[in-house]
Amino acid sequence: MALAFVAFAYKYSSSDSGTTLNCDAGTDSGRLDIQAGDVLVAWCSWEDGVSTIAAVAGDDSFAMESIVNDGNNYGCFGLVLDATAADDVVPQQQNGTSRAYRYFIVLQFRPDAGHTVTKDGSVGANSGTGTDQTSGTLTTSGTDVMCVGAYKRYDAGLVSDQKIGGDAESSAIHSLVS
Repeated sequence: MALAFVAFAYKYSSSDSGTTLNCDAGTDSGRLDIQAGDVLVAWCSWEDGVSTIAAVAGDDSFAMESIVNDGNNYGCFGLVLDATAADDVVPQQQNGTSRAYRYFIVLQFRPDAGHTVTKDGSVGANSGTGTDQTSGTLTTSGTDVMCVGAYKRYDAGLVSDQKIGGDAESSAIHSLVS
């Protein structure tokens, strides 16, 4: 089975007012044309305090993973495994409490016709400082595997060594910074 990258949408706000972020940048100015069965992966992040989190894209609500944090940075993945078809969708992040330095990105993937995507598992974030970022142990089954990782920086430093499940960055691993 092939899973093709289709598009991405994102929004960043340093403001600590408001609880929603509507994507306004990306492949098509933050809008997605979703086909039935598409896979959507969201990364939601913010700073300075606990907040509930939700994300929506068209008629689909993301299944949100556990929120991870290091005391200053908070982040959470969301997943839609079988999206509902919708044109010109503006994805939205919804924080339960106003927080500053919010970042929201949605990645859109399309499986081959007739294929169903399942989730093997997920790994909570590892926190730390420096230029190396490594996820926890990741175990997958099957031969068709897609891994998505993200990180939230509290400063403007760059990360030079990203690893997912112990595998070093390669052409198969692309990073988007929040």
